[in-house]
Amino acid sequence: MPISRASKPPFSLRRAAALLGWLAALASAGPLWAAGAPRAAPTPAARPGSETPLDAGAIVARLAPSGRAGFALIDLQSGAMVEGREAARPFPPASTAKAVAAARALAALGPEARFVTRLVASAPPREGVLRGDLALAGGGDPELDSDALAEMAAQAAARGLRRVEGAFLADRGALPAGPRIDPEQPEQAAYNPAYSGLSLNFNRVLFSWGAEGSADGAAGGLRLEARALRASPAVTGIVIDAAPAPSAPLFQREDGRGDAPERELWQVNAEALRPAEGRRWLPVRHPELYAAEALRALADEAGVSLPAPRLGAAPSPGVELARRESRPLRQILRAMLRHSTNLTAELVGLAADAAEGRAGPRAEEADPLAAAGARSSAWAARLAGAAPASIKLRNHSGLSAQSRVTPAAMAAFLRAAARGALGPRARSPELDAEAAEAPAPGPLAALLRPLPLRAAPGEPPVPEDAAAVAKTGTLLYARGLAGYLRAGSGRVYAFAIYSEDLERRARLADLSRADHAARAWMTRAVAFERALLRSWAVRF
Repeated sequence: MPISRASKPPFSLRRAAALLGWLAALASAGPLWAAGAPRAAPTPAARPGSETPLDAGAIVARLAPSGRAGFALIDLQSGAMVEGREAARPFPPASTAKAVAAARALAALGPEARFVTRLVASAPPREGVLRGDLALAGGGDPELDSDALAEMAAQAAARGLRRVEGAFLADRGALPAGPRIDPEQPEQAAYNPAYSGLSLNFNRVLFSWGAEGSADGAAGGLRLEARALRASPAVTGIVIDAAPAPSAPLFQREDGRGDAPERELWQVNAEALRPAEGRRWLPVRHPELYAAEALRALADEAGVSLPAPRLGAAPSPGVELARRESRPLRQILRAMLRHSTNLTAELVGLAADAAEGRAGPRAEEADPLAAAGARSSAWAARLAGAAPASIKLRNHSGLSAQSRVTPAAMAAFLRAAARGALGPRARSPELDAEAAEAPAPGPLAALLRPLPLRAAPGEPPVPEDAAAVAKTGTLLYARGLAGYLRAGSGRVYAFAIYSEDLERRARLADLSRADHAARAWMTRAVAFERALLRSWAVRF
């Protein structure tokens, strides 16, 4: 898997940051085991000031949602558990699992690593013609987009390429690939796409209908495009039609047959195309060909004619005609943690797993994500000093409802990450400078999102110097928050808070829709988390 650690990316970081924030926000997830718990410590006395804040027991009684709730607050210096409830009970971590993926990627790859996508020819072009093969070779970049492919097409044109006589190949590189992150999620969920070392636009395609979705402006037109900020080539390898039957499912999908098995065929219920114009993202199941077809369309605009793509390995050693380097890993991870992009988590997790294994993907693994998730689980539990069964991750994104962690183990892992357990490779001068502004030490704390700690009505004010950063996690009837807190005393803590009502989740007929009850449950779970944080900030 090509990874560079030194050179600069040949594109505008400001434009890339704007694009990736826009795309990543839309790519985020929608809607048992014991831990080796840290030793207990006496609860510190309430800080002097205005009225005494609610303690944890009162907050649980007043705000905890239905089902179960648990938490652990660990002193970063001593490792003592300052406050805990159901701390050894396993909970679905949801997207708080992304904190583990980010930490392992920092430890294995380093914060300045970059993922490289290349356009490789079997020979140099002569008089504009490549009498051989050309390959789009993926390097695991989770943020590759159509704008970057347009720049690569322009690079190849500048090298004199005008036509390819051989094959045009799509090469996913060294990382394993699969058709979806979690098999239990709905087919049409854009947050559950395929994963591959050659991915594009977070492996989502923009489906639009009505006048805006028609190439000729005709009403009712359906269109699929590989949308980015500037480049939005039409997609031909994925086809969508309207099903007139009112009883048809909202979306149905199948692979093509005959000589085009990689073609994706979607059918949408025509009755659901309301209003008359609209758009939504759909997941891509064959991302390598999706990326190659988008490049083919963009190359045509740049004056380069490419044949229809097919899967294949890049020529080796080959002649590089274009190259795209990703942003530094620390920037990719910050965007992943703040926008909760599932595909990014899976790809950086697989890249870290491959780097730690010092080998390519294990060919015998039927479920690469589950196997790599198990190795990440063992790594995290080892760093936390927790029982192996206390961290069980099915993948790196937390999208699977089958993953489990205990609050004690997650908080202990975060403490270890803040105290240097990730090793020297996880650090860089740039990240160290950012970590100096975080409420807790260590590279992971620098990447987490700040949380507001403003007092709710009727609560005592939160000390001005209190601060928190964390990763949230959300599934239907499962919620998590894990991160770091600098309390009013100046002491720093690692914490993990989880809530779940898996019985109510099991009764849901459609995981793609959150009804009023599910939304009300989530609102209560978030209020419970924030009340605990404010209480800790004031009391400790």
